[in-house]
Amino acid sequence: MTSPLFLRHILANLAFWREQMGELEDRAIAHLEEERHNLYKAIEAGLSFPASQGVTIQLIFDLFEFIELRRHFHDWIVVLNRALQTNPPDLVKCRLLNHLGFVHALLGNLPEAMAFHHQALALSQASDNRREEMNANFGQGHVHFYRMEFDQAESFARLALAQITTLGHAANEKLDQMKYASIYTLIGLAAHMRGDYATAETYQQMGLEIRRAFPTQELVAKILMNLAITYEQSQKMDQALACLSEAKTILKNKNNQLQYIDILQALGTLYFMLNRYKEAEATFTQVDTSLLRRTGNFVTLAHQANNLGNVYLKQNRLALAKQSLSEAIIYWRQLKEAIFLANTLGDLAETLVRLNEPAEALPMYMEALELLSQYPQHAWARGHRERMLLQAKKDFPHHDFLE
Repeated sequence: MTSPLFLRHILANLAFWREQMGELEDRAIAHLEEERHNLYKAIEAGLSFPASQGVTIQLIFDLFEFIELRRHFHDWIVVLNRALQTNPPDLVKCRLLNHLGFVHALLGNLPEAMAFHHQALALSQASDNRREEMNANFGQGHVHFYRMEFDQAESFARLALAQITTLGHAANEKLDQMKYASIYTLIGLAAHMRGDYATAETYQQMGLEIRRAFPTQELVAKILMNLAITYEQSQKMDQALACLSEAKTILKNKNNQLQYIDILQALGTLYFMLNRYKEAEATFTQVDTSLLRRTGNFVTLAHQANNLGNVYLKQNRLALAKQSLSEAIIYWRQLKEAIFLANTLGDLAETLVRLNEPAEALPMYMEALELLSQYPQHAWARGHRERMLLQAKKDFPHHDFLE
């Protein structure tokens, strides 16, 4: 039997952590990050006793925004699975299943993510839980986006949007507004990837407007970065630069170094597109690659190597370009990132031709063109394949490349 005094201590500790969260302002996020392992201990204790499980699971839900911002996804899978083991009511179980789906998708575990959303959908429909049915449909759209199935991603996001508008206000109106922002952002991102940049701008701006009303400005910075990339594709470079400058200002003193690196890479890419190669190189070299290695952010390391390699190629520093691009290719192959791999293979092939090493370059062009042909819904992949095909024909005028 649990001691009433011990249980009161557990509940008081959980109340303390709820109070520390506040509105997830900057100071609260910094404190949660610093005390994260003590927070995990409080959650484990709370889940261990039936009388404290409900309060603990609500704390788990409330912490999701913090976990997303600081990318503690592996930790959170353990926490969510532990919460499921308490055999919660169906309404709570649906929400836990959807959270597991979101976290697995963010980690790239797409079959697992879709399976959790399917479980949540079936349970929510059986229990007439329309809010979690909406969340399950949104989650499926999220998974389709990461699968690069952008038509399906947008369809599920629009289904979720239609469903949320019929639900009425949630007990916590903030949750509704945050979900609207997430749905608008997903529709905008899917439209961007299909090449519909006008729709992408509209929906990302709608998501941004909602997010600005909340204290967690790091999420504002994330949407600003995505919107900047859309502006770049529409050749609205001044707007793109303004978005990235604002995002950089937001993050400068937030102690979120990984997100700050994302902004540096986006800003360096914009300078590259503007043919400002010295500024691009200076921005890319601000990236803390030792931090990326320590935290296992290999995708970002691959982008870093690719970005610098392209700058060196433009500056005709071909030996450095070959070294950086070859490093990126090693990462992309290990990560199984086909589109990024194809992009870098084409850049390295061009570099090798200029280094008078055509025998190595030709198979790289052929592999890259084949990889890009596998993504018909990906507007950038389609356009980049056309550009790469022209470069390959220029470098190998007597070779018969498949159109």
